[in-house]
Amino acid sequence: MKRRTNILQVAYDQGLRDVRALMLESQGYRVTSLLGNAQVMALSAGALAEFNAAVIGFSSAHAIRSAMVTWFKALAPGLP
Repeated sequence: MKRRTNILQVAYDQGLRDVRALMLESQGYRVTSLLGNAQVMALSAGALAEFNAAVIGFSSAHAIRSAMVTWFKALAPGLP
């Protein structure tokens, strides 16, 4: 049995979070959506290991999204 891809979605807008999750789920992906950097940064490295990919929303300022990318690179360097 093929394992489903588990995606961590970091969203900054609830409406866009919901639409993006529905689109990904309709393509067979398992999606866990969190709103904002603080919720994501509360995850442990072990929890991050459960995800195959991360999607970072675009509705926030570049500096906020950039901080999330930097955090992912430090804590989960293999996560695309």
